[in-house]
Amino acid sequence: MTSFYDALRPEDRAELDDYFDPVAFEAGEVLFDQGDETEGAFLVEQGSIDLTMTLPGAETVPIARVGPGAFVGEVALLKDTHRTLTAVAVDKVRAKYLDAVDFRSLLNGNRPSAFMLLKEVTSLVSRRVYETERVVLDLLGKHPAGR
Repeated sequence: MTSFYDALRPEDRAELDDYFDPVAFEAGEVLFDQGDETEGAFLVEQGSIDLTMTLPGAETVPIARVGPGAFVGEVALLKDTHRTLTAVAVDKVRAKYLDAVDFRSLLNGNRPSAFMLLKEVTSLVSRRVYETERVVLDLLGKHPAGR
């Protein structure tokens, strides 16, 4: 599957690369915990990450497992808030980190690559909210009509 990043024109990828920092995580390492303040997002290049949510009463439920080409922590690029999920490396993960302040600077510069990334991130946020809702409703045994 081609990721958003791989589908970019080379000049747009190069522009974004100026803002991404390479990071790596070992298996079992926590990228961020639910409740942490948001600071930036990760674009996974290699490896897998489990996303989980701890519900009231301390039950932890799996939300998704993501791999190469996926963004993790993308809400940080849109809003200063707290993490809604916990992200843990399943195996060795190599990723690119994008600081939220840097992303907003890129957007303020009216760079086409920033708006392509913004479109991807907003679409992803929508999908993740829907997936999280589905998981929680499955746990509760409740399904709204049409879902």
